Amino acid sequence: MKLLRFEKGTRFKSQINYTDFNCLHTHDFWEFLLIFDGSYLHRVNDQNVTLQKNALCVIRPTDKHAMQALKETVGELNLQVSDDTVRNVFSSLSPDLYLSLQAPSYVQFYIPERSKQALMSLAHKQQSETTEQSEKELILSQMFIAVTQEILAHYRNA
Repeated sequence: MKLLRFEKGTRFKSQINYTDFNCLHTHDFWEFLLIFDGSYLHRVNDQNVTLQKNALCVIRPTDKHAMQALKETVGELNLQVSDDTVRNVFSSLSPDLYLSLQAPSYVQFYIPERSKQALMSLAHKQQSETTEQSEKELILSQMFIAVTQEILAHYRNA
């Protein structure tokens, strides 16, 4: 397997949100959304989909989307990764993976509870005020690796 290096300036960002983002938008990076509580109406590319707890969604840079909370208590983890990083990593792991994710419809599936808990643990540690910056960057990489593992497992089982 080819060794992957994350160059300086590689875009990784993570957020934990407890509300909705009901304004249609696009961006120049990939978003990996994990619903950890409640449910959302997800509008993506003129399609409405209900997202429940443990749903993992892959939002591509070209997707137009918005989320509306369907319950009072909601929460989502949002991991943002640059297109170059996603292309390089996914293409090196599986020649067709990056292209498969470019298919007309976006990707959404459910992950096991233990996987959700592991990602949430990393996210809370990454956002802790006591975590040093160098460790925060390492944790973001670990989160991307965990999401990538879930996507690979989904495609193997599909």
